[in-house]
Amino acid sequence: WLVPSSARKQLARNKGLQGDQVVSGDAENFALEGSHGQSRWAWADFYRWQESRGGFLLWQGDRVYFYLPKRSLMDNQTTEVRGLLVSAVGRPGKRRR
Repeated sequence: WLVPSSARKQLARNKGLQGDQVVSGDAENFALEGSHGQSRWAWADFYRWQESRGGFLLWQGDRVYFYLPKRSLMDNQTTEVRGLLVSAVGRPGKRRR
């Protein structure tokens, strides 16, 4: 899958989504902290996820998602994120009910 051009345009226009950000997570939560603030979501807030060679796409709604690029993770973190997603949300691409 590819990120649609509309998503690229949104990112280019939204300064709050640009710049360095710190991503963290544990068994219960996913957190994001950047120069414009911080956010925390329960893994249960994501109803499905997908993985590509370049990153993880975490869906909160049909048009609301978070993209986590793998280039920002170390190899062991990629495996850890995948494990957290499988245990909290389910298999990739499957919609949780």
